[in-house]
This record gives sequence, structure tokens and C-alpha cells, in this order.
Amino acid sequence: MYVNSQARRADAPNNAEVDSYFLVNGKLSFGFTLEETGMEGEVFVAGENLTDTDYEYLPGYPMPGINGMLGVSFKL
Repeated sequence: MYVNSQARRADAPNNAEVDSYFLVNGKLSFGFTLEETGMEGEVFVAGENLTDTDYEYLPGYPMPGINGMLGVSFKL
């Protein structure tokens, strides 16, 4: 796969190449409402790069392996 160059000028070549890759990301969430206040919210767990693929968007800039997030969001 050919990637964009970082040069910010006309006719900059895009000849940097990285290997192809396949990623699996996922997110599970549960929405809820607090009846006392009417406030809505969501609890979630998300995972990225679940196959622990070694890849990079630009040569020399490797991306992280398997990682995840856990969180809560509220709407007022």
C-alpha cells in the first residue's frame, strides 16, 4: 500500500510503502435512563486491533497492539 508523503508542496511524490493489514475493532454498549433525573447515559467497552496485528500507517511509525477502553457517557 502506498501512503501519502508528509511534504506540503505541489508534486510531492507518494512513494512511501507499507505492508497491507487487516484490523478487527469492536464496541459493546448499554444505554440507560436515570428515572429520577431523566438523564440518559451509556456504559461501553471497546477493543481495537483485537487480532494484535503489527502494522503502520507510515514507515517507521508502528501502531499499538491490542488495546481497549471502558467508559461511561451522559446526556444532560
